[in-house]
Amino acid sequence: MSSEVEDGMAVFFEEISGLKSRLIDRMKHVAELESKVALQAKMIEGYQADVLGKRLLATDEVASMLGVTPHTVCTWRGAVNGPTFITFTLGKGEQTQVRYRLSDVEAWLRDCEGPEREDSTPIAEDIPERA
Repeated sequence: MSSEVEDGMAVFFEEISGLKSRLIDRMKHVAELESKVALQAKMIEGYQADVLGKRLLATDEVASMLGVTPHTVCTWRGAVNGPTFITFTLGKGEQTQVRYRLSDVEAWLRDCEGPEREDSTPIAEDIPERA
């Protein structure tokens, strides 16, 4: 083989080696980003499940508790005469999430019953925790 060809092959393999090194660095960076995203997702999930130590309920869970349809709960929310609710988004451009504190649903029910309430047992003692 000529010296020119050998020199060209040496340069080629150096470039390949450099590309391989940069690719490995990029793959490490992607793995770090994936790890950060997974951690943020768990934090958001934890926030959805628990705000200040209070379990949050989705609209369909509130509807099930109250024996009405999710549409009815949404109607109450729109008319501002249902339980107090919380709204938040998971990120820019994401759909707004609506959740209810169990304590707010219980308070709303007490307010609906008026002054003759006899039973002060929480309405949702036996609601199973969501996984």
